[in-house]
Amino acid sequence: MTNNRVKYASTIRKNIGLSINKIRLEKRITLKKLSERTNVSINLLDKFELGKNKINIELIAIIANALNVSAKDFLLK
Repeated sequence: MTNNRVKYASTIRKNIGLSINKIRLEKRITLKKLSERTNVSINLLDKFELGKNKINIELIAIIANALNVSAKDFLLK
């Protein structure tokens, strides 16, 4: 990947993480509760929200379902 593509991918990853975090907090759901609903560790969810880990579309769908939103809500913000 070129440097610009790496930066772009990093920006997208961070934006998705921020969207997950914002929606989770708006719904007053703790990381622990989201972890229980998704069977994803608190540590990994935290890294997704901070944009530190790559997240695949399947996990986006699982998290969206646990938050009762559409996966596109994470992608369009």
